[in-house]
Amino acid sequence: MGEISALGDTEVNNVAIANLREVLRQLQVQKVRETPLPGRPSQNIPPETIETYLMRGIKAVEIARLFGVSEMTIRRRMREYGIRTVAEIQNLYPNSGYRMMHGHLSSRGVKVQVERVRESLRRVDPQGTQLRALSLHTIRRRQYSVPAPNAMWHIDGNHKLIRWRIHGGIDGFSRMIVYLKAAMKNSASVVLHSFIQAVNRFGLPSRVRSDKGRENVDVAYFMVSNRGENRHSHITGRSVHNQRSRDCGGTFTSKFWTCYPVSSLIWRQMAH
Repeated sequence: MGEISALGDTEVNNVAIANLREVLRQLQVQKVRETPLPGRPSQNIPPETIETYLMRGIKAVEIARLFGVSEMTIRRRMREYGIRTVAEIQNLYPNSGYRMMHGHLSSRGVKVQVERVRESLRRVDPQGTQLRALSLHTIRRRQYSVPAPNAMWHIDGNHKLIRWRIHGGIDGFSRMIVYLKAAMKNSASVVLHSFIQAVNRFGLPSRVRSDKGRENVDVAYFMVSNRGENRHSHITGRSVHNQRSRDCGGTFTSKFWTCYPVSSLIWRQMAH
């Protein structure tokens, strides 16, 4: 008692921690039976114990000191346990990719590098990994349906050139280009003039779809005045959802660069 009273609080805590570490090491580290193989006998460290320490935020170096083993031994056990954890999560969430799997491991306190999670997932679920890799490059488009010609026109503009604006319209049923004009202005009057010329040639469509740009305001007034209100005579939405006009623009651009290489060179120089 005299020796204990002579010790300070810090020294008492250090002695208590050292004794607890020794007791834990003797209780939780079990040596495997000796084998005729050379080398030091391996130690069986329960994975549940490692998981408990990891969930408490204890690093691998500190866990290694607690068990009296090297850091590489703990990390090797962590990798082995990580594979089993990946397999367990894969059974619960079969469509999980490596990023989602890494999130599940992090939520359980298992700190593993993303690359190791990717490699483990390839070993555990190779077929699912290949299917997910193929689905990453697949664009899922909504089904498009128009009942007849002139039922829906899609109009849009291309503003990538510096001095010029390309205004175009396409019939949603036949994909026929009803007008395609180049102008130096992006005004509503220019778009309306091109639209009326197409109407005089092909007839008035039942509905028109465009983005919410101000250059389409006059076309919207024209459609509502001639087709009526409360029937979606003019539909607005995001330009990326205007599928027919976007497809037409991409096809026209690729064909133009292929068929007119000299003109394409001039246009590209003008664009810069």
